[in-house]
Amino acid sequence: MCRAEAHKLFSRKPIFDALGIQLFAVVHEHIESEVKDFWPRYWGGVVLFDRGRDFFKALGGGYLLKEKFFIERNFGDWAPLAEVIEICTQLQVIVL
Repeated sequence: MCRAEAHKLFSRKPIFDALGIQLFAVVHEHIESEVKDFWPRYWGGVVLFDRGRDFFKALGGGYLLKEKFFIERNFGDWAPLAEVIEICTQLQVIVL
């Protein structure tokens, strides 16, 4: 996800908060200057460093694993924000 998309997603944080969804940014490289530029300018929330790249590996090491995700089409580096919000809304209904 690029910085502009991260900023766009984080700007919708009140929507996710209302749905009970916590937002985290996960980085798999810790380059001090890059992290400092990213947070808080583009992402005002929690940034986690995936030191062992376990989260990255769980997501297929950069390859989309369609059978493990809700959206069954190639969507590039990020899912459309409207679809993410819709899925989170559906998840809230399931949990309730």
